[in-house]
Amino acid sequence: NETEYTVCVYPTCDESQQSKTITFTTLVANPVPSDVAATKVKHNSAKVIWTGYSDSYSVKLGEVIDNIVLDEDFDGNVVPADWSNDNTYPWTCATHGDGYCLQSGNAGVGSSTSAISVTVTYPAKGTISFNFWARGEGSSDTNDWDNCRFYIDGVQMFRYSTRTDWESYSTEVVAGTHTFKWVFKKDGTTDGTGDYFAIDNVVMSSSSINWGTPVSTTEKAYTFNDLTANSKYCVQVQGKKGDNTSEWSEVVGFTTMPEPVEIELANDATNNASTINSNDGVYAT
Repeated sequence: NETEYTVCVYPTCDESQQSKTITFTTLVANPVPSDVAATKVKHNSAKVIWTGYSDSYSVKLGEVIDNIVLDEDFDGNVVPADWSNDNTYPWTCATHGDGYCLQSGNAGVGSSTSAISVTVTYPAKGTISFNFWARGEGSSDTNDWDNCRFYIDGVQMFRYSTRTDWESYSTEVVAGTHTFKWVFKKDGTTDGTGDYFAIDNVVMSSSSINWGTPVSTTEKAYTFNDLTANSKYCVQVQGKKGDNTSEWSEVVGFTTMPEPVEIELANDATNNASTINSNDGVYAT
């Protein structure tokens, strides 16, 4: 089991005439199941298949639970009280479409910095996403003119000078407590049509997996039934061969289909056409 050996061949009458040595390593006695995939996914069932060399397998199914840690669109026209705002040039709410966004407060002030941050605890691994508009001076994102920066725990995630329109940003976040900070740094000159960093629709979410009890099978496939429609699930497979139990396979995710729509098919003998009536509308075929 994963052991390296060296062999050579020589005649029994003359050991000095041995062949060239070769080295090989034996395979894992019970390798981890691979190529795990969810197939035939329906609204209430899914078939999991894999490749393996074991005598039997354990398969476990987990339901993915999405938790919204923070969801802020600033449409109340109020800076959240639990955010740490800049004392000198505080960020304020500004109009954005039909609602509001959050905007840096040092527009038109040369050689200044405006920053805002929020500290959030993620119960599990997740993501942060938000929209932003960099309205500083300069065409390069690496110059020392105006720049808009975003940090996670003091680590710079991006730096932009200017953008022509709103853009989106997202990145993964590990479990734990993190500080997210947005900074707009001005150079010595000012611009009456820009000079700000704006953010909107800040969403922080984490996902956890509620694992069920593993089931056993001697096949290289297993069908899970009684699933919930339009829901996220994860699966893992473990092989057993004699006294050897493999590690669990990589986690593979899938989403069940929505609930099926009931339809009523009506024939129109006049124009030889059919009409499908469903709760989504009426369709001609």
